[in-house]
Amino acid sequence: MNIKSRNTRAMGVWTLYAAASAFTVALDAQAGPFSGSERVASVICDVADIRGEFSADRAAYAASGTCVQVQATNRTNQDGGSESKFPGAADSKVLFQAAWTATGGYDSTTKETWETITLPAPRTDERTAPGRPYGVFSSKMVCAADPWIGPGSPNCTAITVNAQGNLGEVEKMLRTLKQPLTRPAKLPQRQALQDAHALFAKRRAAMFSDSAQATQSPLRSFTLPEIVEPRAGSTHRPLTPMKIRVVAPKNLKIQTYLLQWERRQPDGRWLPTTNELVNAAEVEGALGYKGWGWHKPGTSGQMSATVGTYRLRAHASTPRQEEAGAWSEFTIAGEPGPQPGEFQTNKAVAAPALNRAPAAAQPAPPATMERSLNTVARPAVAAPSVAGASLQRAPSALKTQTQRQ
Repeated sequence: MNIKSRNTRAMGVWTLYAAASAFTVALDAQAGPFSGSERVASVICDVADIRGEFSADRAAYAASGTCVQVQATNRTNQDGGSESKFPGAADSKVLFQAAWTATGGYDSTTKETWETITLPAPRTDERTAPGRPYGVFSSKMVCAADPWIGPGSPNCTAITVNAQGNLGEVEKMLRTLKQPLTRPAKLPQRQALQDAHALFAKRRAAMFSDSAQATQSPLRSFTLPEIVEPRAGSTHRPLTPMKIRVVAPKNLKIQTYLLQWERRQPDGRWLPTTNELVNAAEVEGALGYKGWGWHKPGTSGQMSATVGTYRLRAHASTPRQEEAGAWSEFTIAGEPGPQPGEFQTNKAVAAPALNRAPAAAQPAPPATMERSLNTVARPAVAAPSVAGASLQRAPSALKTQTQRQ
């Protein structure tokens, strides 16, 4: 069973600057007049978004954020003391800004903790500051408790570190950390992960008859709604109705589903586009739900699919709200396809052509049939009359012949 934490929104990179600007390091509180200055730099990283998935003995995390390097003036006074002013001050400067994504995890049995941070290389058409870092930084450590959801400061010991690419100042900062970079420092993010883990523990405990059995029996998985159309990795036309089908959870009768769409941003983050409640019988049926992808009358523009990468998942909404199923990622590309109105137009034009062929084989009107029958029947009726007259004339002919004799 997997439990996913709800999405926690990012604070912008300028918030990073504002937070740093409130931090002024005074190395000599009694500093006198300044006699000189030098430039110092600091790398600051922000966790914009983090999600967690939990199983019996493991936790997996996925996060994204931004790192910036800020340069400030370190002024030296006549007494030998110094003072550094970071972002927000007039003499500070941003040297680079780099987005990153990360995955990490914790094994509650072995206490092993791991994290991999990826800073994508600049695109060929991207204007970047000199020294903009890129590469992959992987680390393994041992922590007494899960550092992402555990209370207080984690007690971790580094085991191995591996760096690839040109990470520069970011690598220097990461090597000094005694805990995962993606460990949330913001209370809402930490609370979201803790709530998701608590929900997982509650549902797992409910699967067993008592607590003793819960510690000895293997974990059984919940069945979740599954997106079967669009298939993962498929490509579809923009501004065109797209069939969506869901396989229902086993042993559970669903009445409505909450469908959730997200779109990948240029920096790799996923942002929600829209949510839609749909009838279970429609989205589970063979024809599926086709209300997304085009601007259906009465719906918002967010239901239209434009070129990009999307992902979709389903929540069982009623009779009771359940955990969401896995994401299905797909691509919108190419030219728009035919709209529902065009299908109706083509059907209307084709209809007369289809009806002309059977018309020739239809039976004639009743009056025509009656005349035809009468025309055919008259000779049959007249024949006995002629025959009868001949029979009636026969005795007369015999009588005349007898008299002559």
